[in-house]
Amino acid sequence: MSETPAKFPRDRIIRLFRTLDTPEGERDPYLEPELAVFPYTNGGLFRFDFNTEAQRENFSESLSLCVKDKNALLALQNEMASLTFLDPACGSGATRNFAKKMA
Repeated sequence: MSETPAKFPRDRIIRLFRTLDTPEGERDPYLEPELAVFPYTNGGLFRFDFNTEAQRENFSESLSLCVKDKNALLALQNEMASLTFLDPACGSGATRNFAKKMA
């Protein structure tokens, strides 16, 4: 594996994620059998369309409302409490580093 160029495993992972994000009936009929065996998994889970700046602005707006309105604060608290997170890089320090950049 050490002699494999980085673009090859990256390409395979991207193709796997796209496969997982496509319902079986909508997949390419010529999809490789090793990818076709994977079931559709919660569409959107593996998309790479995160817009960090927009998310930060949206969260800042929500916090600004909370300063003025106790109900907005409770609503934000309830929304945040209902969230579930998947950290595929758990233990790698990536989440900690991301959080530092967001601060």
